[in-house]
Amino acid sequence: MGKKKKYYAVKKGRNPGIYESWEETRKQVDRFSDAEYKSFSSLEDAKEYLGIERGKLETATNNPDKVVAYVDGSYDNKEKIYGSGIYIIHNGIEKEFYKYGNDQNFLSTRNIAGEIIATLLALEYAKKQNAKEIDIYYDYEGIKKWAVEEWKTKSDIAKIYKIKFEEYKEYLNINFYKIESHTNNPGNTKADELARKAIEEKQNNIEFNISLDNLDEIKKYDKNVNFKVVLEKKEDFNLLEKLYEIENYEITKLESQGSVISRFKVKSKMLNNYLFFNLYENNVLLIQGKAYDAFVQAQMFFSKYGSYKEILRLNEEFLKANVEKAENEFDLITKNLSNFLQEEIKNLIFTAYLITKQEKMPGLSDYSFYLMPIMRAMEAFLHAILDEFKIDNPDKFDMFETQDRIHYYLKNEYKKNINNFDVEIAIEKCYNFYHKRHNFAHAKNKFALTKLIDDPNKIDAMIMEGIQLIKDTYDIYINNKKP
Repeated sequence: MGKKKKYYAVKKGRNPGIYESWEETRKQVDRFSDAEYKSFSSLEDAKEYLGIERGKLETATNNPDKVVAYVDGSYDNKEKIYGSGIYIIHNGIEKEFYKYGNDQNFLSTRNIAGEIIATLLALEYAKKQNAKEIDIYYDYEGIKKWAVEEWKTKSDIAKIYKIKFEEYKEYLNINFYKIESHTNNPGNTKADELARKAIEEKQNNIEFNISLDNLDEIKKYDKNVNFKVVLEKKEDFNLLEKLYEIENYEITKLESQGSVISRFKVKSKMLNNYLFFNLYENNVLLIQGKAYDAFVQAQMFFSKYGSYKEILRLNEEFLKANVEKAENEFDLITKNLSNFLQEEIKNLIFTAYLITKQEKMPGLSDYSFYLMPIMRAMEAFLHAILDEFKIDNPDKFDMFETQDRIHYYLKNEYKKNINNFDVEIAIEKCYNFYHKRHNFAHAKNKFALTKLIDDPNKIDAMIMEGIQLIKDTYDIYINNKKP
């Protein structure tokens, strides 16, 4: 194995900079009074240590996909005002933005509020410009440490920052570079001047904005899942853990403690939140945490239980939905479907329906994970209805084809099995609805191809569309079924 490469960053020496050999580095620091230097295994860490200004170099690249941003904050204790300064270099053009604020929720953090808002404004600029990457140069260490989870978010403004950062991370590759104090970095100096200017003038010079007025909604992220299930068998605990592994969630096994005989946690794919699974000796499983996307997976898992509705009723306080009322409404909608569908499929459809009655997490950039139950239910329904015509395939739907990758149709060799135009059309509508799941799958390596749903009302509408398609298709099938 080859020797790992090292980078030597000289902060104070004859010629400050980054060197790739100790011999060159020693020439800069040997017998130099108060020399400061350090070795790193990565070039980016060495640059961060020095606070090297790369922004000026970027101006010559004319790269529309890359934004360089210097951010800083300021605070006037007498006026109780914080200011944000943002110095942007993008596509060969330099831009200056500044903004002041006096939100009572943030004043206790003094200049930190200005630092955070400046960073969020820089991220918003990059997003609006459809950039793919942003370098953020900062001098307050919390800007990076909150983002990468080295610090816990305790203040309101820090919580908002972390939540919004996770959303921007879906659109952008975000790099952080800390600027060391007293290095007279030109970009940092400019951002600091802009932050002070915002306070002095009590004016804003910015062509876009971010919303921070939904603090009460954002605080709802602190609400914990608190869901209790009596397992039918202990093996289900292992199966549930395996499910998350299959779905590519990050899983961490935890040590047992007290009457808890087995534990693990699952990290949200969307935010810096976890869902904790604690199995007790009496087969009671307690699910707690804030990873709501992971919870939807657990809810689908337990839909196979015959006692599923009872489980939901026991957890009504958490679900904030009247399960019995929702069940009565659901039965009226689905009517005679009950005799056709297996209990597990009915429970999946009901899970989807219950989601339309539940309070969604506020402020997300993507709610598509709530679609999982209706998509799984539609998949199961399609297998069931196609099996009635002896054309089902348990592994994939290769009985459908497309010419434009937008609309899918039954292949001609399978239409003869159905021999009814109305039934064919109804089944094709169901499959085209189900096929939408590909558009909403998280694929960060091809994020431009991934569709997002940023409105929870659209989720409810899509769920109801799916339920109605299942009902209508079954009604058409029954009405055309030969005696």
